[in-house]
Amino acid sequence: LGGLEGALAKRAAEVFDGCAEAAQKALPALLSALVTVGDSPQDPPLRRWARWEELPPGPCQELARVLISQRLLVADHDEIAVAHEALLRRWDRAADWIQHSRRWLQIRASVLRPMASMLVKLPWPAGFFWPWIRPQQPSQYEYQS
Repeated sequence: LGGLEGALAKRAAEVFDGCAEAAQKALPALLSALVTVGDSPQDPPLRRWARWEELPPGPCQELARVLISQRLLVADHDEIAVAHEALLRRWDRAADWIQHSRRWLQIRASVLRPMASMLVKLPWPAGFFWPWIRPQQPSQYEYQS
């Protein structure tokens, strides 16, 4: 049955299958912007907030808009994220891509994470240099991998 998580995964599959082929092919680009992972293979995938500018224009942004309209993604001004991390674990297409891309996601996170800690010492706002860094409090920044 799967409960809530199973229902989310089923809905994601239905919505995705109804999308144009070009939008379906953009799923890896969309997921690469919206997913991060920890260092351990046992760490579950986590959502990350991404700015619209991080998404390639065209089919990737079209797919994002469809998933937002179906409440599988959420949007907040100029940023988007997965609505529920269960989609990353239970939706087969997302889970398969994450498993296949885990090493790349880990490398990206390990490269970008130190940048976030350096920003605390800079006098400029985080987004001045790196738009993927979101302020959490006026003096603290958290890396949104």
